[in-house]
Amino acid sequence: MMDAAAKRPADDLQPRPDWEETLEQFAREKNKFYSQELGSSLPDQVPVMAAEPEKAPNQRQAAKARTRAKVLAAARHHFKNDGYAGATIRAMAATMEMSTGAIFANFPGGKDELYVTVHGHKPLTPEDGLTLVWLLRRAEAILAGFEGDPMQDGLDELLADIAMTLPDLPPEEEADV
Repeated sequence: MMDAAAKRPADDLQPRPDWEETLEQFAREKNKFYSQELGSSLPDQVPVMAAEPEKAPNQRQAAKARTRAKVLAAARHHFKNDGYAGATIRAMAATMEMSTGAIFANFPGGKDELYVTVHGHKPLTPEDGLTLVWLLRRAEAILAGFEGDPMQDGLDELLADIAMTLPDLPPEEEADV
């Protein structure tokens, strides 16, 4: 008989006998459900694959993940404080105390890829910003029609937030004809 200290790690990966019984019981319950609720049944033997345990990252993978996290933290900081135009790869690298190569190794698309990863969308141009302001002003006007409706709980606060947040639109220039 093997004691626990002499047990090889591969032995831990073998399914335990009670797992098979549990999986068979699950398959029987699933068949019962399908036959009662849906009027059909599944085959008696439903193949079930045991999930493989997740492997711990090796040292190289762990270091790469730490570097990536540092890059994202520096990018978040610089985009927040310097804006898209003011944030540079060199400044981010200096903040991390690493080379610019560390950034490009993790984000080959450079600043654009970093921005999309941090914010979930491409950088907005001034035209995009004006379009968003215009669309939110339209949404505000539409939502105002529901103001006071008891079914629209929270609408008053939403409208107040929109009104406080959005800047005024620049005056429209008259087109020269």
